[in-house]
Amino acid sequence: MITILRPLVIRAITLFGVLLAVLALLVVSLGATGFSDNLLRAQVSEQLRGERTTYAQTIRDPAALEQTLTEREAELERFYGLDDAWYVRLPPQVFRVLTLDLGEARSLRTADGSNRISAIILERLPYTIFLLTTSSVIVAVVGLLVGARMATRVGSRADRALAYVAAITFAVPTWWLGILLIVVVSFQLDWLPAGGMYSVPPPTGRWDRTVDLAYHAILPILTMVPINIGPYVYSVRTMTVSTAQEPHVQLARAKGLPESQITRRHV
Repeated sequence: MITILRPLVIRAITLFGVLLAVLALLVVSLGATGFSDNLLRAQVSEQLRGERTTYAQTIRDPAALEQTLTEREAELERFYGLDDAWYVRLPPQVFRVLTLDLGEARSLRTADGSNRISAIILERLPYTIFLLTTSSVIVAVVGLLVGARMATRVGSRADRALAYVAAITFAVPTWWLGILLIVVVSFQLDWLPAGGMYSVPPPTGRWDRTVDLAYHAILPILTMVPINIGPYVYSVRTMTVSTAQEPHVQLARAKGLPESQITRRHV
């Protein structure tokens, strides 16, 4: 048990160290170039523009209004740490990222109304894992079956077509295909919902919620599978062809074993 856990612990510590290093380098690069300061100041300016209208309804004197906005600007700069140098803000920023203290969103909300970015991420994380896992399983199963089959038909029309399909699907952006499918499948044909994971209002029964979730997941999965399946099939085909030239496979052929058995057991 110790021999199994030890490499896992070492890898976990290594990954955590790499994460810390990447976060530190990211914060340093953003701070040293002034990008983070400019981004925060733009956020302060935008927030002040929104608050100016609110203050103008209660403060009629222009001088008093400007004084209030100046004080509010200084307060926001202290809140975002703009009154300190970027290297002073480095440790707290890294700590906030590690603890998922990423601030508040302006438009997005969770189901219970929270605008905390960490809460929004945690709420959507299970659905993201579900979509990625499902699409990856489909790609793996289809890729292994089709790729192994194409390895036995090297140079055929289907094999040449696979090379073109793999190149095209690899080059197509996921977001572009997603928008295209939403426009065609959801808006034009009205076959699948354009967004969300449940209907509004959501079903109450467990089985109904499961079916509704699967129904809403069809379109995102249809977007991710075509993008990944072409390169995966071609990779499996290439690796299978390479493995088929190994000595143990040649020995199996010399023994007179059927090609299907060689593919299943030796390749």
